[in-house]
Amino acid sequence: MKKLIGVAAALVILANACEIDTGGGGRDSGFGGFGANNGRSAGFERRVEARRDRLQERRRLAAIERRRQARLAALRRERRAEQRRERQAALAAPAPEPESCTEGYDPCLAPASDYDCEGGSGDGPAYTGYVTVTGYDPYDLDADGDGVGCES
Repeated sequence: MKKLIGVAAALVILANACEIDTGGGGRDSGFGGFGANNGRSAGFERRVEARRDRLQERRRLAAIERRRQARLAALRRERRAEQRRERQAALAAPAPEPESCTEGYDPCLAPASDYDCEGGSGDGPAYTGYVTVTGYDPYDLDADGDGVGCES
């Protein structure tokens, strides 16, 4: 008889730890006649409660992590979509027209009917400062032929 009572108590404790309804009206129903706590010690109750608390905390943290991962995924999707829009806009934009330059000068001189050196005695209509003459000199900016125009 004592063994049977001990087995019944163990089953009740196990059922309560697993939160199984024993059919006696709840966890602390007094099933088996072992009192309000079904023969469990206060230490056992604390351990069960601590286990429940840890499980609840793990679930809470997992939910937070899922939300964080979802936000990161949404940000990555948005960044990829923005990059895709930028690439499509770059492909759709017309290519810049090559700058029109008079050959033979560095930096580039935009075409004009005549160039003269700034601060010189020329009458323009366009003026420039120091330039390197890299070839043909249609505006005669390199008077001494050393490859440098408007030296003084």
